[in-house]
Amino acid sequence: MKKFQKKLYLCVMMLCMAMMFSACGSATDIVKETMKKQTEDKEDQEEKTKEAEEGEEAKEETETADGEEKAEANSTEKGKKGVPVLGQENIKDYEGFTYLYCEELRTQSEENKDTGKMENKTLQVFIPQNDYVYVNMEYANVEKLGVTLRVELEPSIRYDAEDYLAYENLQYYVESKFDPFYSNQYKDVVMSEVEEIDRDNARMTVETCYYNEYDNSYSPVFNTYYLKTLENDCTVLVEVSINGEDVTGKTPELLEELQAFYEFEIDWDKERADKKVEDFLASGGDSVVSTGYIMFELPEGWSKDTELSEYDAPVFAPGGDAEFAGCFVSLQEEYVGYQAFKGVKNSTDELVEIVQSYLDEEGLKAEVSSYGETCLGTALLSVVEVKEGNDTAVLHVYWIFDDSNMYRITAAAIGDATENPFAVAEGILKNGQVPN
Repeated sequence: MKKFQKKLYLCVMMLCMAMMFSACGSATDIVKETMKKQTEDKEDQEEKTKEAEEGEEAKEETETADGEEKAEANSTEKGKKGVPVLGQENIKDYEGFTYLYCEELRTQSEENKDTGKMENKTLQVFIPQNDYVYVNMEYANVEKLGVTLRVELEPSIRYDAEDYLAYENLQYYVESKFDPFYSNQYKDVVMSEVEEIDRDNARMTVETCYYNEYDNSYSPVFNTYYLKTLENDCTVLVEVSINGEDVTGKTPELLEELQAFYEFEIDWDKERADKKVEDFLASGGDSVVSTGYIMFELPEGWSKDTELSEYDAPVFAPGGDAEFAGCFVSLQEEYVGYQAFKGVKNSTDELVEIVQSYLDEEGLKAEVSSYGETCLGTALLSVVEVKEGNDTAVLHVYWIFDDSNMYRITAAAIGDATENPFAVAEGILKNGQVPN
């Protein structure tokens, strides 16, 4: 089939997908009609969320003897060097750094229950000078010479953070940040053990290969995370990320100044970083993909089609080019309504009726039948055919429902597709992993 014909049929298939995806409003109406009696008393629960606890209990007033000795030693050392460090006040006039300057962070004002006055916490920090510095009250974010620095005052790590020690909170934060379901662009992740410097001070590192899907390239990124509670009970989270593709000969000088002010070792080794990417590529790389609700491995040669993909509907194809291959697999999650499917998600007949009803509304002729169990739950299958002359485009749409969401995994192919997308979709449904 000629290329322009392939493009025509691909457009037809994408149009069919768009019609089905845009029909979620109709699906919602159908579900609401079917479930009206069961859901009308629960609509007000949609906005219920568990808010993070505000404020922190006062830290223990006494420190261990070792902690006092360290604080005294540090204070003496600071005096000798004359270089300001994290936690010191009245340091904005210091001009001894080449790359850093002073900014002040502050928290939202809150009422002091004892005095009735509005109060907040402030902290002076040194960050790299750059034309694109972003400072937003309690945090600052800036990139310079391949180094990205983020400093946050009173960070929101988890709602019960005050019940844990610094190393426990830092470990929770870092492991959550690199959860493969939600940060799939990081490959070959090597996470250090959390280093408990003292009761209120911890450090952790993560070395990765960062995948840029738009140019299909990898770059080494070394990350250091540092969590500390200062003498005034302010908690500070510092994140330093170094991208090996962007560093220059001046980067080590910038890192030296950052280490002097923040007083922790920043993980970076250029030779080791370059070798990390080389070794990763030599091993064959990583074809694992995650959408946030399902993680799976693509067949060899398949990748994301960045031109056709939408934010909430990624498209995968041989060579990352669905038009050339004449086939693709797409995934989409659609929130329909709080517990909209709770009463019918286990009723095949009712779900078939829901799917068939709004496919009919869109003028799409499709057979809808039970498919069976998948990693996402029990699925239905609808088969759509689009004909043009002697050629046929076929779409298999797998529908899965949980209490509030509808998932659609779509496999599409024209007559002379280079590969079998239906087998790929079924492999995803069979072997995919979902978050716990």
